[in-house]
Amino acid sequence: MNVATGALRDPRRTRIAQIDQKIAQLQAERKALVESLTFPVITLPVEITSEIFVHSLPDNPLDYSATEVAIILGRVCHQWRDITLSIPQLWAAWSFAIDSDCSLQQIRDGMKLWLSRSKDRPLSIRLYHVGGASEEVNEEDEAWWEAAWDVGNVVVPILLEHYRRWENIEFNVPVSIVRDLSSLDANQAPPNLTRLVLGSAEGYWGDLEDDITFLVQAPKLRSLYLVLDTQHHLWGMDPVRLPYAQLTSFTGSMFSSMECAFVLSLMPALVECVFHICDQVPIEPHHIVSSPTTLPDLKSLKLWSATPKARPVEALDYLTLPDLETLALGCDKTNVSYPIWELLERSEECAIRHFSCESLEGDELADCLESLSQLLTLELLQYDQQEAIGVLRLLHDKLHPPGLPFLPRLQGLTLHCQKKRHDGDFSFQVLLLLLEEMSNRPSTPLRCFRLTWTSPILPRRPNAEESARFKLLVAKGMDIYVGSQEGSWV
Repeated sequence: MNVATGALRDPRRTRIAQIDQKIAQLQAERKALVESLTFPVITLPVEITSEIFVHSLPDNPLDYSATEVAIILGRVCHQWRDITLSIPQLWAAWSFAIDSDCSLQQIRDGMKLWLSRSKDRPLSIRLYHVGGASEEVNEEDEAWWEAAWDVGNVVVPILLEHYRRWENIEFNVPVSIVRDLSSLDANQAPPNLTRLVLGSAEGYWGDLEDDITFLVQAPKLRSLYLVLDTQHHLWGMDPVRLPYAQLTSFTGSMFSSMECAFVLSLMPALVECVFHICDQVPIEPHHIVSSPTTLPDLKSLKLWSATPKARPVEALDYLTLPDLETLALGCDKTNVSYPIWELLERSEECAIRHFSCESLEGDELADCLESLSQLLTLELLQYDQQEAIGVLRLLHDKLHPPGLPFLPRLQGLTLHCQKKRHDGDFSFQVLLLLLEEMSNRPSTPLRCFRLTWTSPILPRRPNAEESARFKLLVAKGMDIYVGSQEGSWV
């Protein structure tokens, strides 16, 4: 027997080989156990995993994250990638920035692949530019416009191939980028479109020869959001014809008060409406309203201020709203109470139950509240801390002498407060006196109170005696929140 043969028969080497084999078996067993403990979802049936994936989509199909869900889930493992590719709902929302660095060929190929994976599902499409529609695009930046129109020439024709599946569409771009919509007429309106965002308006439409009538007969369109800009305003949207008469929900950004009145005159079926109002601007003669418009079904009207000199209350001069229940007014330094009183006079049966305002001065607020006797909730926004204390003291004084009806039905009061300086503190004593008075009303005591500081500078917290009085109010049934946005101190 030679030396090599003897070495191979050495029992110690045989034992080592046996141990190595056992280690490999144990390592394989350990790996399987770890994977089953760490990733139990992998063992679920495909049907359940698919249902979980679908429920991971955001409620708003135009949310930024809607486009990311399929990509993120598909990168976890091969099995999840196969599952995501088999679920059309995950590919039914698509969002793209026209400022993207992608080549036109990449955009074209990516869109076609994405839309093919959505199969026959209703589509939610979001086309935007990075600055957002509220940001003005320099019309003299030829390079930007050339690139943007190149993207539009690629994207819009591909989307038009699937127009029958449009459901939620957001063209949050300078609207001339979608001028190719003029290639279709009103008889080819998207049959399933329910929500549309268009913006921002502009003056130059390039080679557009005819108005865009593609959307004017969209049978299911009920919700519209229009974004204007500070240069072109409403006339920049004139080439786009829209089915205003059938809308029930409308939002407008950067409208002047007169433009608000004009657009509202086109929407007799409106139920809810929000405007972000800018300074008054010169408008086209055909956008001028000469007499108040009656909107019989409008229940909620919110007129927020988009610029410091905006006058949102002026829009009320052109409206009659017999069924209005919710009214919100942005910051307005003019006489606010008189237009509200006139609105109520014209609207006869109107009974506003929910009122919100920003930084409305104490006397003006008091005059408004005298007219709004049916209020159930009152929301006071963007108040300086010292102004807020004054308003609370005014409300308390209005409750006296006892027995006079002041806000007799009020059940909810909200105050958003800002502390801009370190000097001075909040008077919880004034607040507690008001709450205690309103909790003791025999007919309708105040049920809910919210006081939130919206600035990083905070006042002192309630002391022991004040905290005890707050707790007594809570024990009597009042829901109270007093504190920062992170948590209540009560």
